[in-house]
Amino acid sequence: MKSLTLYHNDLSTCSQKVRLILSAKGIQYKSQLLDLASGEQHDKDYVQLNPNHVVPTLIDDKHILCESSLINEYLEEKYPKIKTSPDSPREKHAMRLWVKYVDEMVSPFAAAITYGIGARPLLLNLPKENLENNINQIPNEHKRNERRNILKEGINSKEIYKSLKHFMLFLKKIEIEMPPGGWLSGDDFGLADAAAFPFILRLDHLSLDFLFSDTKMPRVNKWYSQFHELPFFKEAITDFLPLPLIEIFRANGKEEEKNVLKLINNFK
Repeated sequence: MKSLTLYHNDLSTCSQKVRLILSAKGIQYKSQLLDLASGEQHDKDYVQLNPNHVVPTLIDDKHILCESSLINEYLEEKYPKIKTSPDSPREKHAMRLWVKYVDEMVSPFAAAITYGIGARPLLLNLPKENLENNINQIPNEHKRNERRNILKEGINSKEIYKSLKHFMLFLKKIEIEMPPGGWLSGDDFGLADAAAFPFILRLDHLSLDFLFSDTKMPRVNKWYSQFHELPFFKEAITDFLPLPLIEIFRANGKEEEKNVLKLINNFK
């Protein structure tokens, strides 16, 4: 019997992060997918589980677990048979620095490029009342204002400029600081890799994979490519991908490629 229930979303970066660890460890769970575009994360019953109106949320028996990095730490401690962290304290510290960096310097900026480049044309076709209602239910005022500005100004918004700058620093950091073992967690896939990968995948889905091509960033490219060879990758990532939506994201990203390059060339 499955004792775990995961409330998640197919394209959510933080949901992907947790699914990677669940699948790497071979942990069975009940899947409860939420449609974020229609606002299911704002439903009253779900908000009782996660008052931040975000995914994922993991239920273990009657225990409610929020925050993807903390969920993954919980899974690592509760299911230690298949390890996703190194043994030595020094290497664990290095791994946790990567997780902290992603949480603080990458994750907060992913929504801007997702909505501003990939989803904006779709969202602008929604009835204005529905779109505004979804934004109004975001509990954080700053995030509400940010979302409105991104939808209004698109690629010209300050939020997208700032987000692309953080993502470029992220790519350069991986390229320069990749451990000798070829994984951010050390010699093998682990918590740091699960934390970072979904954000590079998002760049790919927005047709921004040219930013980490094998000629521009060979170490990032190799690290990203080897994910697709992991035996649990299909179960954790591929099987959930909404391919028609991703094709729309890719097409929208391709339309903005020149503008993205122009922004990047202006970075100081």
